[in-house]
Parts: sequence; C-alpha cells; structure tokens
Amino acid sequence: MDATRNSEMPKSVLPDDFPWLEAVLAKNFGLSVHVLAQLRYANLLEDEDWVRVKNRVRYSTLAARKTGLDILGLTEVDLPWLAVVPVEPPTHVFKVYSVRVPNPFILLATSGNGPTGSPVLLRVRVKTKTNFRPGMDVRVKHVAADLYELVGHCPRTPGKY
Repeated sequence: MDATRNSEMPKSVLPDDFPWLEAVLAKNFGLSVHVLAQLRYANLLEDEDWVRVKNRVRYSTLAARKTGLDILGLTEVDLPWLAVVPVEPPTHVFKVYSVRVPNPFILLATSGNGPTGSPVLLRVRVKTKTNFRPGMDVRVKHVAADLYELVGHCPRTPGKY
C-alpha cells in the first residue's frame, strides 16, 4: 500500500457510504471471509471501495455489486439481496440501576424517569455482570419488550470500561 494513500484516509466514515460488512457479504456470496478478503486485496481499492472501521471491514454498495458481478461472475438474478441496504439497529445509552438480579446474565438499567417520576427499569442481557456497578453507562440495543442487549465488551475492571 502506498504511503500517500494512507495519509488521505478519511477521518470519519459514514456508515451510509459503506453499509455492507465483509462477513455479511461472504455469507451471501457463499464464500469464507478469508477468500473474500483475498479477492478484496487483489481487486478493490481501500477508501474507495472498502474501509476498515475499528476491527471490521465495510464495503460500499458499488464495491459489493462489483465483487458479485465482475469478480465472481454472478448475474443480477443471483443478487436480489443487494437491492436492500442493511440497517443496523440504533443503540441507546442507559445507566446501570442494579446488578442484584438472580440471573447472572441480566442486570437492571434505567432510561430516566417515567411519567410517575419513578425510574423506568429495563433488563439488559450481558455476558457477565461481575464488573458492572450501579451508575455506569451502558450502550445497548433493543431486543424485545423491556429486554436490551449490551453492545460491545463487558468492563474488565470493576466500574470502569
């Protein structure tokens, strides 16, 4: 990779510009992620066709189409799923209310005060709740009814991310 190319890397990448995760494309094409990564390095340009956001590779819609039609030799009939752009569920930030729940994978969080003035309690599913403390902020995504799921990693030290 050229050194000047790295210096032109965009500071912030909008998810709308690169909506396709490499793992999702690999599954839809019927390939392994490693084979798709080899095709990416051989045929696509970084920052134009794909970008790395944290530890994930994201493709633009044009690059996904190019990979399917030109590189893999598929037809438009084989790619009906490409017309629907994937949408990631929104995340919310809540405060941990209590970790004293009998289930070791559930903690209670609050989203603020409800109409009666008391806090609205929501259940949050986590991998382990050992290092969560009341008052910590947690990023979650909605699963069902009052159940949410933690987005990201659990804290490694008590009370700190």
